[in-house]
Amino acid sequence: MKRQIAIFLLLAVLIIAVTSCSPAVREASGVSVPKPAVESAALYPAYVRSGNALGKNGGIGIGNGDRWGFIDETGRFAIQPAFDYVEPFNDNGLAVVHMDGKKGLIDKNGKLVLEPVYTHIGVFENGVAIANLEDSSRIINEKGQIMVEMPYFAVYFRDGFAVFTKSNSMGESRYGYMDQTGRVIGEPRYLDVSPNKDGTAVVMTEERLYQAIDKNGSVIRTLDCEYVGWSSEDLRVYQSKANKKYGYMDDQGNIVIAAAFDQAYPFQDGFAVVSQDKGSAGYLAGAINKKGEYVIETAYPYLYDLGMGFYAAGEKASDSFYSGRKAIVSSEGKRITDYKFQMIEPQGGGLFCVNDGEAAYFVNERFEPVDSLPKLEGSGTMTVLGDVVKADIDRQLKYLKKDGKVIWQGDHTHRLDNGMMVSEQKYRPDQSLLIYYPQLAGHPEQRVLENINQSLRKAFVGNDPVSVRNSETGEFTESIYYSFYAAQNEELLIIEKEGYVYPYGAAHGMPLKHYYHIDLRSGKFYELKDLFKKDNVYLKRLSEIIGKQVEERSRQEDAMLFSEAYNGIDAEQGFTLTETGLRIYFEPYEIAAYAAGFPAFDIPYGEIIGMIDTEGTFWNAFDKQVTITDLP
Repeated sequence: MKRQIAIFLLLAVLIIAVTSCSPAVREASGVSVPKPAVESAALYPAYVRSGNALGKNGGIGIGNGDRWGFIDETGRFAIQPAFDYVEPFNDNGLAVVHMDGKKGLIDKNGKLVLEPVYTHIGVFENGVAIANLEDSSRIINEKGQIMVEMPYFAVYFRDGFAVFTKSNSMGESRYGYMDQTGRVIGEPRYLDVSPNKDGTAVVMTEERLYQAIDKNGSVIRTLDCEYVGWSSEDLRVYQSKANKKYGYMDDQGNIVIAAAFDQAYPFQDGFAVVSQDKGSAGYLAGAINKKGEYVIETAYPYLYDLGMGFYAAGEKASDSFYSGRKAIVSSEGKRITDYKFQMIEPQGGGLFCVNDGEAAYFVNERFEPVDSLPKLEGSGTMTVLGDVVKADIDRQLKYLKKDGKVIWQGDHTHRLDNGMMVSEQKYRPDQSLLIYYPQLAGHPEQRVLENINQSLRKAFVGNDPVSVRNSETGEFTESIYYSFYAAQNEELLIIEKEGYVYPYGAAHGMPLKHYYHIDLRSGKFYELKDLFKKDNVYLKRLSEIIGKQVEERSRQEDAMLFSEAYNGIDAEQGFTLTETGLRIYFEPYEIAAYAAGFPAFDIPYGEIIGMIDTEGTFWNAFDKQVTITDLP
């Protein structure tokens, strides 16, 4: 089988993200709006770690995690950290903030400009943006005023036009588009819609035919194509029905570059990445100009456009945006560097941030190190934001001056009662394996402290593993990341281990979760069985209770549960404790679709109190609320 190599183009990635992904909603608990400390011209998202209690609505890390606000250039909070999450300020001086699973807008004084009632707020363009509710959308201006109420759900806003969707009588989504005044140009009857800057569009009909339509929605012409992509620099990728090859047409459907490529990607800065099937060598990529002439011959298994006339090229078929070594190639086809960069991100102004697998640093347009800017060890990248450098290294955020002086970094210490705390230790043997594991400090008994810490390190790190490499290429085959949250409830320390394993080239990785319940008096790590009376049939009873909940929830339209896959629980079942009950959870794919995450089922303590060992050390280690509803 021929190897098809994924050839990433940054613009293509952005377009796909905007047009095909559902708006993300971050779930978190509500907070009061903070009063601003001071207005600043430059403000940067930052957080504090807060919460040390079992939440009523979930375990550790749910509603008790980080609180976000904005710091100024001195590292001081100018807008206090009281939001569930914040996004960077836009050029118009507004920032999207997340509160209780909804989104709103604030200005640089910290004042709410738009109430947090929306599931998604898009990027502002021409002074307006899309704001989505659960089943309808609005076009808002920069003052938070509602300009257009639409009875549709907007998918995205681009070039002054909003693409929206509406379900037909069969419950299937159909798409249309309107201008920013709310005038509908294309009714929601198409399988796909892609507006042009002048209000014309390319649409896909119910018959799966592509058509060019004018500003009134009338058909200009039908396009004899298998596929027509999005407009970029007034050109669109198309696939010919005749030879199944790809080429480029203008926004009116006129062929500009004949279909002669096996893969093709949108134009950026006057050039486009294309590839050809080279048989046993696989798909090899190059770049063309708007005349269809090669400026870089198809010689690279992996190629993406960095902008400013430069490309990142991979030498192995296994290379991707996240793995493998890349070289820099100019738009004239000249290879400027060796294959030495793990990641390359353009900064503008002839500046790039690169990571060689050991450290992140800046290079100029000649790809020479810029010694006047910071260099930080670890995986990740940095971004120059005026006089401040934002660093996201080894999945941790910090801000620095250009001379490398840190002005702010997150404190990940979990402070407990009686002077105890849980600190964060890092294990990073190579660029693809990163583990943050917990270590307890301040415990009055050294023996208990050592036992807890040894057990925690073993649970997270094991026997000092290293990442798996491909036996032929020597490249890493996957990335692994673990971190944690910690909280205390009376004498019980609960550690939530969370992680993500991503095999390079896979559609997605696999999230991981596990809870450790530790008695601070003895150092004992409790298991589910320790909560119940010995020789009790607790597993059967819990399985029955959860089975009923599975059946009830599986009948809901959006449940994503597979009731037939549920076969009860065993002694190793994942669990944690809330203030009011026992929470049992399942791994992704175990009884539900991947998108369902970790399906969880809450059982009030009062419903199972007759099985619980109320004299046991586990039950008496933590505070809870019990309302007796049933005795077995």
